Amino acid sequence: MRNFLISRVIKLSFPVILFICNTLQAEVKIEYLSGDTRSACEALICLASPVKPPECASAIARYFAIKFKKPWETLQARKNFLNLCPTNNNDINLKHYQTGILPFVDEECTIPSLNARVETKRDAFKKTICHYDVDGEQVCRVVDKIGFRINPNLTNSCKLLASSHYSDYRLKYTCNNKFYTKEEWESGKEIIGEISKAEFDNLPVGKKLSLSKWEMNKRNKHKFFNNYISYSLVSKYYKTQTINKSCWINQNK
Repeated sequence: MRNFLISRVIKLSFPVILFICNTLQAEVKIEYLSGDTRSACEALICLASPVKPPECASAIARYFAIKFKKPWETLQARKNFLNLCPTNNNDINLKHYQTGILPFVDEECTIPSLNARVETKRDAFKKTICHYDVDGEQVCRVVDKIGFRINPNLTNSCKLLASSHYSDYRLKYTCNNKFYTKEEWESGKEIIGEISKAEFDNLPVGKKLSLSKWEMNKRNKHKFFNNYISYSLVSKYYKTQTINKSCWINQNK
């Protein structure tokens, strides 16, 4: 347990180090704890930061494994579990963190998990699609295109954890709020503007993107048909910049 605390202190900022030092009652030596009592204390400490050492895995898994069909039963069981850790009952803020915040945390809050939450918006972009009807007349319509971005909103669990001064959550969203097209998101490249083939060939791989699509063409003269329609594969070339998908950071790190 002492090795765990050493590695933990190295990874956390000063406020949480104080939390570790003051969490347990003075008369209790943490290295002597075992079983669920030890796991409860480790859970209190490990859930206090978005950056967790490997030693936290067992205690966090034990905590989130406490789940019942009825939500109130889950809350009570988690409170009972966390109360196994002998914290200072005179510290109101600490007790609120222990029994008023953590039991309502239903998922881990980490930087990787926040940066993995992709938000989509169905009508983020408009696109005009045209085709020729049976009379050879061009018909166009505007359709919605889906947009993608890293979700700029915190999860409820992250909001709860960040609300306590006993935690090390100083989360900040560093990206702009813009959405990207499917082609941009999947390639990881934001399109800056269309360029010529010659310009495209001179750019490094990470700063360019080529997209191809079939386009409909109309020919008015054909020996068998009055309106002959054909298709051709058209390539377009773009200058790009890398899309930042690591939007969330912890400002204490």
